[in-house]
Amino acid sequence: MKTIIKDWLEFCEVDRITRRGLYNTLFMDNISEKEVNTIFEPFKNKKELSFRMNRYLNDWRKGGIIDNTDNKNIQMRDFLKSDFEERKVDIENVSFFNDIVFPTNYEYNDSYDEVHKMVMSDEFSQEFNDYFREKKINENPKTYELYRAISYISKHYSYTQYLFQPLVNMNYTANHIYEFLIRGGVYAVIDDTVFYSFKK
Repeated sequence: MKTIIKDWLEFCEVDRITRRGLYNTLFMDNISEKEVNTIFEPFKNKKELSFRMNRYLNDWRKGGIIDNTDNKNIQMRDFLKSDFEERKVDIENVSFFNDIVFPTNYEYNDSYDEVHKMVMSDEFSQEFNDYFREKKINENPKTYELYRAISYISKHYSYTQYLFQPLVNMNYTANHIYEFLIRGGVYAVIDDTVFYSFKK
């Protein structure tokens, strides 16, 4: 077993504050499925956490899911619509989002780069991510450090939401956005519209 994983298990047992970022690389270095399972052993939802992380690492190492579906832009739009409908249940009565317009339109853009540039202006997704982080089941040190380690290995905050979801007090599963992203999708919410594209 790697030293960092041994140290991690000892840290989880004591569960006291440690040097910030000490476990950022916990999931790096071609980690195996067995090692992933060991890392999540101290957590109540360990099976679901392990499943999601192992799935993500497997898909990412293969370069994502190669999907040659006819009318892929429609399939990708449907993933997004399902995702945002699921988010709405959690946030529609939250004052945090009173001043944020919930998107209701979906627009495909053939230019991946154009949509990618829009991401920096996506206020809705930034606010949703902040809200998601606040809904962690608890704030003990091991949960906090696990979130940091997951954020470090994931390539997008929506992947972080998918990977950490079993430890969040929300109905939102992030399953649909995972399917969208792992197929090369990119999206940005501007006003009431979700603009999206994907790598061919």
